[in-house]
Amino acid sequence: MTRARIPLPIPHGWFGLAWSHELGKNEVKTIEFCNKEIVIFRTEEGKPTAISPFCPHLGAHLGKGGTVVGESIRCPFHGWCWDGEGKCTEVPYSDTIPKAA
Repeated sequence: MTRARIPLPIPHGWFGLAWSHELGKNEVKTIEFCNKEIVIFRTEEGKPTAISPFCPHLGAHLGKGGTVVGESIRCPFHGWCWDGEGKCTEVPYSDTIPKAA
């Protein structure tokens, strides 16, 4: 029996999504790659970051009103902040971050 390879939605590897000069510090952009939207932003420290366009909290589009806060992006809907690894870094109306976030 041979094992069939399941095609990935995005090819495995590293891909240039934009030229560095096209993404300014604290700037958020939505781009399309492999028929999928990706949000790219440059943190206050200058690190370019690419993430899913949808907030893990309730699905708001981070590329439409999302803002850079430090090394994270703030969701325009409830204001939760997410870093480039998908970790919640701030919930503005709570002193603690929910464990499930």
